[in-house]
Amino acid sequence: RNETLLKAGYGLLLKKTSGHDILKFWNSIKICIRNNYKIPDPTMYIDYLESLAYVSKDLNNAFYVCPKDLKKEHDFYLKLKQIEMAKRKLLIEKEQKLSFSKRMKKFKEIKFQENDILIQPLKTIKDFEKEGKALDHCVFSNKYYEKEEHIFFSATVSGKKTETIQVSLIDFDIVQCRGLNNKNSEHHDQIFNLMKS
Repeated sequence: RNETLLKAGYGLLLKKTSGHDILKFWNSIKICIRNNYKIPDPTMYIDYLESLAYVSKDLNNAFYVCPKDLKKEHDFYLKLKQIEMAKRKLLIEKEQKLSFSKRMKKFKEIKFQENDILIQPLKTIKDFEKEGKALDHCVFSNKYYEKEEHIFFSATVSGKKTETIQVSLIDFDIVQCRGLNNKNSEHHDQIFNLMKS
């Protein structure tokens, strides 16, 4: 492949892109060679092919793989890809919410209370977001709600979010119990002991 590219005058493509890209888009590159298409910007061209693939365009069609105006087509298909990615993200989020909601149904009524400490499960993905913001940790940003073998609780003291508790559904052990900035709060021992009991 390298020899073919060098002989056909595609040395810059070889230099500016990875072997993986060459292999992945080899059929499209062969079409360029057959059509004497000179690739003006190899890295932009590979990005363009990635966008075409994402929006399911035919990478064996010279109409797509040999664009007259690479920059214009690159920008157009990048926008299409971004729109498609946003749609897929919404769909995935919707499916995750449904799946999480179904999984949490049996745990929704659980709560543990002792004096002014209240421990309840995080019941929705929105709860994870609020918890992460309130305690400035990664329970939401790292998508802990996707961990199907764990249940997550929010511990409040006098109504104020204080710690987040992760419990394994396999052995019912407390995996972690963390407060603001992943540190133990002043009520950590009481919260931990209540959860453990």
